Amino acid sequence: MPYLIEVAPGMTAIEAVSLLQDAFIQIATEVMDPTSKSFEDTLPHQHLQFDRLRTLLDRRDTDISDWLDSTARIKVNGGQWDCGEVETNLRQIEVIVLALRTAQLRQSTNLRVNPTQQSGFDAEGTQDGTRWVLEAYGGINVTNNGKLAEDAETLSSAKDFNLHLYACRPSAWRSRKTVRSAPAGMFKLINDPNKDDVCLFEFLRSDDAKSD
Repeated sequence: MPYLIEVAPGMTAIEAVSLLQDAFIQIATEVMDPTSKSFEDTLPHQHLQFDRLRTLLDRRDTDISDWLDSTARIKVNGGQWDCGEVETNLRQIEVIVLALRTAQLRQSTNLRVNPTQQSGFDAEGTQDGTRWVLEAYGGINVTNNGKLAEDAETLSSAKDFNLHLYACRPSAWRSRKTVRSAPAGMFKLINDPNKDDVCLFEFLRSDDAKSD
């Protein structure tokens, strides 16, 4: 079975945000708000429509239509989709989009984005000559089922990148702590979640700390 969303590599963060928001709006409107009026296809209006729809993810059940953006760089594979899987994918896209909208990443280029559980990292790119990699968590609690430790191990394996990042919704962090340790390393908050609606962490590998 194909992935719900497939994204072509090589775009900028601004392009990726626009295309992912388009796909999010296309799917979320169909799932949750099928009577919604069309919106102006400009970035400010996308921001407003995206932010409105991402608050409605508790509604369930619908078919998904095939969709391809006009540049053929992002594709939605329609059909019968489990509502829980659709919600998981939308939450993952939400976190990736919000992370790419932060000051730390919004000028990135050469992006590769895997928003719906494809193999590989959730996102990677380059900003100011620095290669970064991102793991995004769209769930409700980062400590569930050892997922944070798993993502730490994944980031620790990214040897070819200078900057290792982790993103989740503020409500999923469930702590006022700006630093959290895992066996493979440490997560350090680097943005303002109150402004960005997302927690963006730099992951510092244990191996790097030992070599300092």
